[in-house]
Amino acid sequence: IIINSDNSLGTGNVAFNGGTLTATGNATVGNNYSTVFATSPVTFQAASGITLKLGGTAKFGNETLNFGSAADTGTVSFSPGVVLADTAAQYNVNGGTLFNGDGLLPQLLPAITLTIASSATLDLNNASTTIASLNGSGTLKTGTTTGETFTLKNANFSGNITGVGQLITTGNTVILSGPSTYSGGSSFGG
Repeated sequence: IIINSDNSLGTGNVAFNGGTLTATGNATVGNNYSTVFATSPVTFQAASGITLKLGGTAKFGNETLNFGSAADTGTVSFSPGVVLADTAAQYNVNGGTLFNGDGLLPQLLPAITLTIASSATLDLNNASTTIASLNGSGTLKTGTTTGETFTLKNANFSGNITGVGQLITTGNTVILSGPSTYSGGSSFGG
């Protein structure tokens, strides 16, 4: 599905059972939407220079969610007013930026396997979070707020971690092999 403006999907409930939603113009999905019955991965992406805002109320199952692609490198702003989500999902940031627009994305990450591709960025927008499993070679941008923390339960990440957040590990296997530039320090659990 290709959209290019707000309300392109009307005002009713939207069920994503698989497939791709691409914004070719700045657009907001303000509907109540669900991926709970998806039988294949669901992708949300925006063309280069474009922002797709996911607002409304979101209900996610344990499916794979993809954000961006190598060809569609715009910004997906994760900004629902309410999120209902199952655990054990896989989130892939495959291109562009997944932006934490309203602070709810970090609440999902403690149960999520997250992969950030080399051409992609996850921008936490100054929010503290715990990530169940971080993989890939892209950029994890923490933010500019002193006191922000990001806790990694498990990781095999060769990308760049930026910002002023503090890294905390919980004693599981955390492999960081990239040239990170975060400046908040580190605290290693055991």
